[in-house]
Amino acid sequence: MKKFLGYFVICVMTVNTVGLWLLSKQNIALLMEQPYLAASQVLALVGVLFLSLTLILSARLNFLEDIFGGLDKDYILHHVLGSLGFVLIVNHPLLLVVQSLPLYSIVLQYLLPIGELSIVLGVVAVYLCLFSFICMVFIKLPYHIWIITHDLLALAFLLGSIHALMIPSDISNSWFLRIWMLFFMMAGIAAAGYIIFLFHRLGPRYKYRIVGSEINNDIIHISFEALEEKIKFKPGQFVYIKIKNKRVKNELHPFSPSNSSQEGSLRISAKIVGDYTKTLSNSQLNDIAYIYGPYGRFGEIYEKATSPMIWIGGGIGVTPFISMMHEEAIRKTNLPIQFYYTARTAKDLTFLPEINAVLPMTPSIEFFVWDSESQGRLSAEKIEVNFKQPKINYNILICGPPPMMESLCDQFQKIGIDQDNIIFEKFNLL
Repeated sequence: MKKFLGYFVICVMTVNTVGLWLLSKQNIALLMEQPYLAASQVLALVGVLFLSLTLILSARLNFLEDIFGGLDKDYILHHVLGSLGFVLIVNHPLLLVVQSLPLYSIVLQYLLPIGELSIVLGVVAVYLCLFSFICMVFIKLPYHIWIITHDLLALAFLLGSIHALMIPSDISNSWFLRIWMLFFMMAGIAAAGYIIFLFHRLGPRYKYRIVGSEINNDIIHISFEALEEKIKFKPGQFVYIKIKNKRVKNELHPFSPSNSSQEGSLRISAKIVGDYTKTLSNSQLNDIAYIYGPYGRFGEIYEKATSPMIWIGGGIGVTPFISMMHEEAIRKTNLPIQFYYTARTAKDLTFLPEINAVLPMTPSIEFFVWDSESQGRLSAEKIEVNFKQPKINYNILICGPPPMMESLCDQFQKIGIDQDNIIFEKFNLL
């Protein structure tokens, strides 16, 4: 039930917000007389709550990972709450417009940045939200520009919060509602300020230097050596990396280490496909890099496993399993593990030589290579044929392209695997 704790807390927060809003009303009957105004007010309050939680979830806080089951789950909820908050906030002025018709002089105040400063701030906040949403969803922008449009949401939230505190409203009439909303406004603003301005310096940062780099097909492998304290990561976790080289984009990007945490260096392996990964080949030996993290809960099931596991790595999604495999070679848990490495074609099985080199040191791992071009797509039914124990005993870990993970997840559930026993992580969405 732990994985539902966060969602339960959000539901309680939402109900409490609506309840405090109702208690702030001296005459509930007035809600029926001005329904659009009432709907506008409650949508604005819940919208502010959701946007506040969206900003808090973006702050990469470890205790939130514990509540929701990993940073990727935090960010999925971040997207959902952000979208819901956007819809609620945009409908706030629209409902006020409907309530004000046919008084067009008042209507214009809700649509244009004219009139009193408190209302102007609210109008500007809505348009900033709208602009940011359009840029993020409908326009394909380079990441460094996209992140700026994303940060505009924080500015919109700040202006919207000031607007809510300045205007005569239920917040100003009720101390309980005012304190409740002020808490979330301040928390959201603090979280946004931390991630935008302070995370690069105050986040969990470790100083490394590049000690090795190799390109194999379209995969680049970069090895780092700690200059100070080493980062302590579990196999299957991921880290954010920033390389101090003018020819490498000055951005934080997540990567899953592809070696064991017990080895001396840290290695990442990335597919060269995007604007950022294409610049990684410009990195040089001895370049300084900052490693942030670690994050994610994908590898926890391996750390605590007492039952057999199925590992399924698709393409570059095999990297967390490479890390687990190196860890297994050292720890030798001897747990039965079936490891499937799948790619579109045989030439895309870039990690095959490394896996074959480690396999003799991991006798409990049964390894399967799957070339989709010649063998067809890997499916739950094809994997089930190789089960050595009742299927209810298996924990299944999947990492790869999102369509592959979602399809296999559905397939395993159809053959009787409990959803709680199917673990996959979408840190590529961060």
